[in-house]
Amino acid sequence: MPVPKVGWSGTWWLPEHPDRQIRGTAHFGATQTLDVSMQLEPPVPPEQQSTGITINSLLVESREYPVVFGEVEGIGAVTLAEVSGMYWDAPFPANHSCHFRYAIEGARVPAAGLMFDRFLFSTDRLWEWCTPAAIELVGAVDDPTVHLPAQSLLDGTYDSANIRLASRPTFHISSPRMDGELIAVWEIKLESPIGLLTGIHQWIGPLRDLISFLSSRPNRITWIMVGFPGEERQFEVHMWLLGDDLPSNDSSLRPDEQLVPFRALEEPCRAVTSWLDGRESFMVIRARLLSMGYAPLLFEEQRVTNLAQAAESLHRLLWDHPSRPVKEHRARVDAVVAAAPAEHQEWARRVLSNANQLSLRVRVQEIVDQAVRAGMPLGPDDPTVFAKEVSDARNRPSHGGSLLEGGNLDHLYRVFQGLDWMLKGILLSQLGISTVTVANRLNHNSEFVYQAAQLGWRAIASTEPRD
Repeated sequence: MPVPKVGWSGTWWLPEHPDRQIRGTAHFGATQTLDVSMQLEPPVPPEQQSTGITINSLLVESREYPVVFGEVEGIGAVTLAEVSGMYWDAPFPANHSCHFRYAIEGARVPAAGLMFDRFLFSTDRLWEWCTPAAIELVGAVDDPTVHLPAQSLLDGTYDSANIRLASRPTFHISSPRMDGELIAVWEIKLESPIGLLTGIHQWIGPLRDLISFLSSRPNRITWIMVGFPGEERQFEVHMWLLGDDLPSNDSSLRPDEQLVPFRALEEPCRAVTSWLDGRESFMVIRARLLSMGYAPLLFEEQRVTNLAQAAESLHRLLWDHPSRPVKEHRARVDAVVAAAPAEHQEWARRVLSNANQLSLRVRVQEIVDQAVRAGMPLGPDDPTVFAKEVSDARNRPSHGGSLLEGGNLDHLYRVFQGLDWMLKGILLSQLGISTVTVANRLNHNSEFVYQAAQLGWRAIASTEPRD
């Protein structure tokens, strides 16, 4: 797990003070702290003290330690990275607490060595999303544990990095019962080593989000391992990650619940590389869509705002265009400014020059059409009515009102669920997934079929973009 359920008790010390080993415990959770029985560093002589805050005649200064080494009972060598806390120049032993960003199990790594060229990780729904068609046990049935060879599901390159996805089932046989541990693993190998947080931002986070998106289920990262240049072994990393506090959901992920399972991807490598291509440009859009899963207790107003902003951002990124031709708009502004009183002309030009952007209503109308082009099999009979409902609902909480002012909250919930499905269909097309596959997956998705029926959606044909 990224975060151990119990604290790590042992001895801790700074690399520059190996003879000052102190008892203490590292605690994991949303706030990760190291509690020790005295200061990690020895007292600072008066002549070396810098100016700081004095409390009760004691010097108090903030401290940052790149790493703290530890020897943990039952684990062995560990490293805490990016440690920070307060230094008290106390003449007597005093309990001390500081925060750390992450921990590495099984190694004591100097600060300069916290660069990694391999990242391995898994999520709690990865195996179900990419389950191979069949698993066959061959031989060794009298062995209490049978490790089947890893099955490579995806192997490609992106930005000089090698990306692999493999299944690694392990079966424990105890006659007459057989239990299995079924896991799948992402592995990223880099030419140039990078820091852990960079690796999470560039690789681990986006790939976890991809599985959350395609499986239609928010995914927790269950473990992360890293590798150092020149070191064959990998070491487990522990830290608090987005999604660690998601409510537990042990129900199986049914095929009809998933947006697109691995086996339905026509070109898995293309889908992965296309998703990584959009790490920056699509980041806000994806974050707003996935936030409903990662933060399931959002108020309905927040869901409405998130989806409306995701729709507007997506349209601006892919199809933005002025409401009217630029020359026509400029001529209209000139005419209005010329007719205005002299004292209002500067203000009028400043306001009207920026008034050639599309309204949310028009953007949603065009999104409906783009969703159909992407393979959306069902949609509203009148996109203008649908777009008006989305725009009006977004405007009420955005301008200090309430969704309840719109009347039927259940209907508005379904309208925005419909918008959510349209955005998903468009994002699938951006991954290179064909319109046939998009339509087939949605037609066989029980949640989409139910929501479409509640909205009264029917098969619709694509139309030209609207002004």
